[in-house]
Parts: sequence; structure tokens; C-alpha cells
Amino acid sequence: MNVRSAQTYWLENQSVPNAARTTPILQPHTSCDVLIMGGGITGALVAYELHRAGIDTVLIDKRTLGRGSTAASTALIQYEIDVPLHQLIQQVGEQDAVLAYKLCLWAIYKLRDIVGRLDTRCGFNQKHSLYYAAKADDIDMLREEYEARAKYGFQVAWLDRQAIKAQFGFDAPGGILSQEAAELDAMDLTQALYRYLIDRGLRVFEETTAEEIDYGFKRARIRTNHDTEIFARKIVYATGYETQQMMQRDQAAYADALKLKSTYALVTEPLANMPEALRRSLIWDTDEPYFYARTARDNRLMLGGEDEWVVDAAERDAMIPQKQEKLLKKINELFPDVEAKPHLTWAGTFAETQDGLPYIGEHERYPHSYFALGFGGNGITFSITAANIIRNLFQNGDCNYGGMFRFGR
Repeated sequence: MNVRSAQTYWLENQSVPNAARTTPILQPHTSCDVLIMGGGITGALVAYELHRAGIDTVLIDKRTLGRGSTAASTALIQYEIDVPLHQLIQQVGEQDAVLAYKLCLWAIYKLRDIVGRLDTRCGFNQKHSLYYAAKADDIDMLREEYEARAKYGFQVAWLDRQAIKAQFGFDAPGGILSQEAAELDAMDLTQALYRYLIDRGLRVFEETTAEEIDYGFKRARIRTNHDTEIFARKIVYATGYETQQMMQRDQAAYADALKLKSTYALVTEPLANMPEALRRSLIWDTDEPYFYARTARDNRLMLGGEDEWVVDAAERDAMIPQKQEKLLKKINELFPDVEAKPHLTWAGTFAETQDGLPYIGEHERYPHSYFALGFGGNGITFSITAANIIRNLFQNGDCNYGGMFRFGR
């Protein structure tokens, strides 16, 4: 599956060399406790958690590391899920909805701790986050969301039109200012994690595909495209949006629970006059699809949104020029004094679920397997949660809060 445009900002601006320079040769017969399939950011975070727990782990990827959807990520690190908290409570109940938000908040600080162990900061910057009304009709919804977050202890403040103008310099009817968010360089983080893990003994094999899987009785046997075999007690599928294709091929239940769409992102040329508010905060609006902005290296802005229900790669990428113009128009409407000129625009295909939550854990169709599928706009924070759940499942056979992310919920 073609999950992104050929070039993205992270691929163009890798500040560190490829992680896999020390990857060993895949032996004819390899055994491990856990085989992770997928070498993007999700696979890296799961591998980090398992390896630190002393679980013998092998990871394979059909590409080179981080060259799938990770390379298209804009890496806004937020606890806000695509479905607002007050709406999620109506969908899944108060306990699970609040816990899902709390887990994403915990993941921000867990990520900060992980970055602190690596050989680069990965562009990690803690930020505030402004969720603002795109139009006056959205104020009632946004107020209800503010009250729900405040009720459950999230650090939020309500900003009226005057406060947004004073603090951010643009006009909006109102918004929620959250104290806890971050941004980072998705590719730097992925490569730094693999360097860290490979240096400590993780076995990683690029350009390696699972041609055949025999789930067996006590362990799985995986035959690769190199005519080698890997034996694993458990398989972790960290294959992101491409997982749906596998499930549809296998006629597995819940294969159609995901909806695929494409999104667009743009990074500007370096700005001479970066708005100070954007140095402090991520911003995103209530529009459908929503628009967002963050900073990037060298005094640039990264803009995103303009989602379309398009999956075909050629059709998706043909829309890049018009999406570029729309994204630039939106930032110029907010900040007329900012001379934002496009440097690079790209597209990526992603999946979302009805409740905005990931799928994590076991699937009845796939024995000896766990899934780590962090869909929607919270892929990185969901991946950290998935890593923790999967470690608990492997070590203890259960996880107290994993049920809310199960298939068939």
C-alpha cells in the first residue's frame, strides 16, 4: 500500500544517519520471545518497552526503518483524541473515555522520559495547545468540551474572543487552552530509538517480509522473503494502516471497522517573523476537517489538514497543489503579517475509527498475536499506550485497562 507521497519534510531533513547501520544478518533459523512486524514509530516504541523489560525481541520491516506512514506524520503530541471528551463519554462511557484521555496525557510525559535517554532531542518541545472555534456555531460544543475536561482534572482554561486576540493575535470566537502538549521530529525519534535499541542488542532486519505465517500450537513460525524462518512465542503487528489489507485478505472480523482517508501537510520556508504565540503553542480548530499549525526546525511552520476520503495514491497526490493553496490561505487569514511561503507539501493516507480509539491487543483470527494499531491523530501517544499494554499482556496475560481498545468493542 502506498501510504504517503514520495518526499516528506522528515525524509528531506534527517539530522541523524539511518539507525540500521549495525543490523545483523538474518540467520536461517531465528528464535525469539516476540517478533514485531513493522519498523515505524509504533514498532520502535513497542520494541523499546519490551526490550527494557528483558523480553527477547526481533523486529522486521518490509521497507527501511521509518519509511512508511511515520515519514508523513506531523507529530503533534496531544492528549486530545479526535473525538472530543464529552462526545467520547457518550460513546464509550465515562470511565473508559476519561481513562483514554488520561492515558494519552501520561504518554506525553512517558515520551519526554524516553527522549531523555536518546542521543538526540528529536525536536521534542513541550507546548501548550489551543483548540479554537472555527465559527460561532461551534462555541456551545467547545464550551461543553471545556467543562468536561475541567471536571476531570485536565489543566485547561477558557479563552474568549478578546483573550485569543490578546494572547494569539488572531480572531476566533473562543477556545480551550491546554497546558500539556508537545511536538517532535517523527523520523529523528524513530531512528534514535532504533540506534538505542540496536546498540543494546535488539535484532532488526530491514527489507524483510513475512511470506508465510504458521501460527502453530505454542509458537508461530514465520517464513521470510529471504527463505529464512523466525520462531516466536508472540507476534506484534505494528503495521499501521496496511493492517486492514491483511485482515480483508484473511476475511478477518472487524477488517472494515477502519475508514481510510488522506490528509495533507505543508512546511514553510524559514519565517522572518514567527508569531510568538506559535512558539509556545500548537493550534488547531473545530472545522471538519480541522486545520492545525506547529513550528518546525529553522523557524518554519508546519501546517496540516484538508482531509479527503481518497485512498488511491495518484488521486491523492494530484490534489497536493490545491491543498497547498488552501493551507497557506488559512495561515495567512490567521496571521496576515506572516509571509508564509511553501517549501514542501505532501500527503499521507491514514485510518480512523468511529470512536477515535486505537485497536490494541488480541484478535480471534490471529493466535499468538497482539496488535498495536494507533489510528487517527494520536498515533504516537496511542503507540506508547499499546507498548505498555502489550508488555503487560506478554508478562501477565492481562492488562487492567486494555479492554477499551479491543477488537469488537
